[in-house]
Amino acid sequence: MDPEIWKGKRNGLSEAQLKPLYMKKNMFDIEADALIYRVFPIDRLLEVFRIGKLTLTKPASWGDPFENFLFQAPVIGPEGDVSSLEKLRERYYGQCWTMKEESNWMWRIYAPDKDGAKVRTTAKNLFNYFYDINNPSHYLSFFIGKVDYYQESEIRVAFVQEGVGLYWITDTSNRRGVQTLLIKRKEFDYEEEVRLVFVAQEYGNAGKAAATWDITNPLCQFPVTPNELFEEIVLDPRMPKWHYQHYRDELRRLGYAKKIEQSSLYEPPRIVIIEG
Repeated sequence: MDPEIWKGKRNGLSEAQLKPLYMKKNMFDIEADALIYRVFPIDRLLEVFRIGKLTLTKPASWGDPFENFLFQAPVIGPEGDVSSLEKLRERYYGQCWTMKEESNWMWRIYAPDKDGAKVRTTAKNLFNYFYDINNPSHYLSFFIGKVDYYQESEIRVAFVQEGVGLYWITDTSNRRGVQTLLIKRKEFDYEEEVRLVFVAQEYGNAGKAAATWDITNPLCQFPVTPNELFEEIVLDPRMPKWHYQHYRDELRRLGYAKKIEQSSLYEPPRIVIIEG
């Protein structure tokens, strides 16, 4: 156990009072006040406002076949028997954010229908909503971290060595397993990605059910207050002006009082040529 957490427990602090320390321990390579962004299709963002929930999905549903690479690998035993890590793999859920404020790829990949809405928050604020201190297995379940990027050859060399793969995925704290989800190929480093990760727990201490989760569920949702969580909203630069105005007004009706604007990414520069 983390020494600070142990000291707090000995001094009689409650789990709720210790939440900042638990959160700090489960944050990988990212500062608490780091600004992070996510693009939603506008209808999805409006749904977040209406239901007050954000959604994580299983990495198996993501586009890059390299995602969750270690858990997809077969395990070959000493006698040559082959087993699957599917049950472990199915316990992991994630949601992707980025430290990149804006880029062409962001709008085109996450809002192909030209209907995107980009929100901004901080790593700490997002993680504070996500980290459920009332979950009996919270310290094993809720994580956030910055993605690191490596050459594919580096990844293969690092994990094919005998015993290395099992070392990463059999960690009872789940920390090493989560860190394998924070590894991507160098070709994707333009994403500057940050990930929330939820690891579903089937059993708690002494084999007793604790915070059980149906791992056949493809989604994991957690409650948020969008009006507090999102510091600003920027709408798609390709969106017609009347669409922008309509969705801006709809967000206002839903109670959002902070900054809303339309991205100027694709606006031509205003240059005046002066004859000499």
